[in-house]
Amino acid sequence: QPTNLIQTSARKTEAFAPKSIKTIINNQAEEESVDNLKSKHSLRLYRNIALLFVVATLFLVMVIGYFTLVRVKITLIPNQENVSNNMVFNVYDKEKNAEANASAIVGVVKKINIKLDKNYPATGEEIVGKEAVGEATIYNNYEKNQPLVATTRLLSPDGKLFRIKDTVNVPAGGTVSVAIYADQPSEEMAIEPTKFTIPGLWAGLQDKIYAQSDKAVVYQQKVNRYIVSEDIENSKRNMKQAILDEAKKQVEEEYKDYNQITYSIDEASLNSQIDAKVGDAKDEFPVKMNADVVVVAFDEEKVKKLTREKFILSLPENKEIVSFNDKNITYTSNSNDLEKGIATINTAFDGKVTLKDSSSIVDVKKIIGLNKDQVRAYLDSLPDIAGYEIKFTPSWLWKVPKFIEISKIQIEIKK
Repeated sequence: QPTNLIQTSARKTEAFAPKSIKTIINNQAEEESVDNLKSKHSLRLYRNIALLFVVATLFLVMVIGYFTLVRVKITLIPNQENVSNNMVFNVYDKEKNAEANASAIVGVVKKINIKLDKNYPATGEEIVGKEAVGEATIYNNYEKNQPLVATTRLLSPDGKLFRIKDTVNVPAGGTVSVAIYADQPSEEMAIEPTKFTIPGLWAGLQDKIYAQSDKAVVYQQKVNRYIVSEDIENSKRNMKQAILDEAKKQVEEEYKDYNQITYSIDEASLNSQIDAKVGDAKDEFPVKMNADVVVVAFDEEKVKKLTREKFILSLPENKEIVSFNDKNITYTSNSNDLEKGIATINTAFDGKVTLKDSSSIVDVKKIIGLNKDQVRAYLDSLPDIAGYEIKFTPSWLWKVPKFIEISKIQIEIKK
């Protein structure tokens, strides 16, 4: 029996042993599988983290590159506007102001007396009649003389009726010149040279006795002239200019060394005599006038310099001079003190100005966040801008970024 027990136990041991080893092996395999899964999961996690980091890095690089490279350049073409100004200065007569300082404008200040007589036409019109008149030659190709009384009718080929002015006797085989006039004068009766029939003659004679004109008939109105108020005023104005022109003739040669001479009438000395009044029935009327003309002569080189300086100083801070027209300065006498030999002259001058390069006409803060069309609308609203060009970098950019640095917006003024 013990022997049997030992054998049975051995068999049981043999049966149990292989199962335990398998279990251990299986458990080890399962552990290895779990470890492999954990290892693969960790590797995938690390890979995803690395990929996310790379993507984030690339995005950051792109953002930094975007804000580094993005630029907006606006090139402005400014208006060039004409600006006018004026300046008042004194001219000192060199004889009466011998001690004038070096910066003073020294020249000649004097007066001369001018007297003129002229006739001026009256322009008032009163139409008292009208006429269409001309001349014609009467031809008599018949064997007998042909008398024609005044008002004898002459008929043109298109049916226009004229009459002869005086009674005539046309000799046989001869001709007579007569004055003719339209029976009913109008502009349509001013006809070109033509042949006339004489409807008052027997029909058998009309081809032998007829009239022929060599010149066109003239239409005119009969007018009575009279003086209107404008005639009086115009004559005074014209006489003043004639007096200034005469003064210029008298002193131009004497003061030829001065490149600028002004002439003005001393109104206190002006005396005029007009032998007519408004409504007078006259074709023309006489006017007499005499006056003292103040002559001021000087060298304008100093004046040109002073006017240019005045022009520049008067410009706004955001404007600068483009050109100054010193050849078109005009001079007008303001006042005169002939006893002291001082004349006050007003100058008028002009030049072209434009925006300075440093001008801040564009408020860059106002265009941040705007698209191209909105930027154009803003620039169009600026009065000093004639044109512009907008350039975005990168080229695909379509609006000004909201977070762009102010320094990335470049404003350039093109001259």
